[in-house]
Amino acid sequence: YSGDLKNGIRSGRGSYEWRSGQKYEGQWRDDERHGTGTETWPDGRKYFGEWKEDSFHGEGTYTWADGWIFRGTFDN
Repeated sequence: YSGDLKNGIRSGRGSYEWRSGQKYEGQWRDDERHGTGTETWPDGRKYFGEWKEDSFHGEGTYTWADGWIFRGTFDN
C-alpha cells in the first residue's frame, strides 16, 4: 500500500497491489475502497468508477479482457 493513512488505516488517496498482480488506485475510507477508483486485473479486466464499502457501487465502467464494456450503475 502506498498512500494516505488515518490512525494507521487506509483513508484518503492510495494504491494497493495484491501478490496476484491485481491493483487498485483511488479513494479509501476506514480501510475499504470507497469513493472513486480504478481496479485492474492481470488478465486485462478493468473497473473504473464509484465504490462503497469495498464493492462496486454507483456509476462505473467494467471492461472485460476480451474488450466487452459495460457502462452503468452498480449496486454492491
